Amino acid sequence: MLRQRQRLKRQSERGERARAKQSAMTRTFGSTTLDDEDKLGLLQAVKANDVAQVASLADSGALDRLRNYQNHHGDSALILAAWYGHLEIVQQLLAVQADPDLLNCDGNPAINCAAYRGHLELVEGLLDADASVDCPDTVTGKTALIKAAYSGHAAVCEALLEAGADVDFCDEQGYTALAFAASFGHREALQVLLQAGAETNVQDGYGITPLIHAAARGDSFGVCALLEYGACAGLLDVEGKTARHYAESNGFHAIVDELTQCALRDPADRSFEEAAMDKMTTAVMTPRIAGGPATSVAPTWSDASAGDVTPRMTPRVPVAVQQLGQPVSMTPRVPLGGVDAPNGPRSGLAVSATRPITAATMCEFAKGGDAASIKYLTQKLCNLVTLLEQDTSFADHVYPKFSC
Repeated sequence: MLRQRQRLKRQSERGERARAKQSAMTRTFGSTTLDDEDKLGLLQAVKANDVAQVASLADSGALDRLRNYQNHHGDSALILAAWYGHLEIVQQLLAVQADPDLLNCDGNPAINCAAYRGHLELVEGLLDADASVDCPDTVTGKTALIKAAYSGHAAVCEALLEAGADVDFCDEQGYTALAFAASFGHREALQVLLQAGAETNVQDGYGITPLIHAAARGDSFGVCALLEYGACAGLLDVEGKTARHYAESNGFHAIVDELTQCALRDPADRSFEEAAMDKMTTAVMTPRIAGGPATSVAPTWSDASAGDVTPRMTPRVPVAVQQLGQPVSMTPRVPLGGVDAPNGPRSGLAVSATRPITAATMCEFAKGGDAASIKYLTQKLCNLVTLLEQDTSFADHVYPKFSC
């Protein structure tokens, strides 16, 4: 209990510091203008991994002047370089004292982006530059460690833990790094977190533990590893079910045997199991996702000889985060000209027209308009498109789901 209270206190303090920093950064990047061509050139060079161009900006002094410039979504050059994995550019930016703790509009600093994408060398470089290791974003509450575990980047998890990351930090819906590693079957990340002393019995908003997720998925490795490090096989979720019930419902008999033996060996686990069975004597409530309808079925567990089959059960998971009343897209958006685009990274803005867009052709469309005015307008529109790109937006709020 003392350890839990201390962890919650640290988490609260870190959250307050992050919110204060986010407020300050919003004021910073909310006042930028579109008139400085150097800003546009820097963003394009960073996204295209144009090391020579960035070096040229450094020689002219522009890189030092713009090292902490943020576009309208709060993405600084360092945040963009960390997202795309451009190590040399990150090193150049850190050499001119770019701030590693600037936050974009989602509350993510550069280290969160690098950790999510699995860029180990970038994470290590940012840590060497004294980047804050535990900065929960303002959308989901995930820290760099949680994002790395979510994506299964075990080496990144290890580097963050060595730098003092809080292994038991919870996001806004109660998930720790260990919960995500167990939920998605990231075995190497799971081992790293367990060896770092991660709490195995943390329950999310529905009472689901990492062990329940591993058992429901049929991950024997995850179940055995969690049990070895002290996971309680008899913990109940909000509907009175244990990990064994989920494994049995889904036909994972070897896991059922292992969990049953644990319950028999441990009096505490056995008492939880007995409480769960008492709740199941009247009805078995099939878990539903995000408030879906519950279904009552006969109170039977799998028994092949008797022909009884319990409907397949899946753990309940927290709802997706919503913004302005609308669900957030479950698919990460690929930035314009990004590294994941079909044709790879692009320098500048691509034009899909069949003929080049020049001042002369624009004048034709404008029926003889002034060429200088059309050129100026086109340039301003290109600047606006580039600066308003939400480069580091990603859907890391997605919670584990299991097929029914």
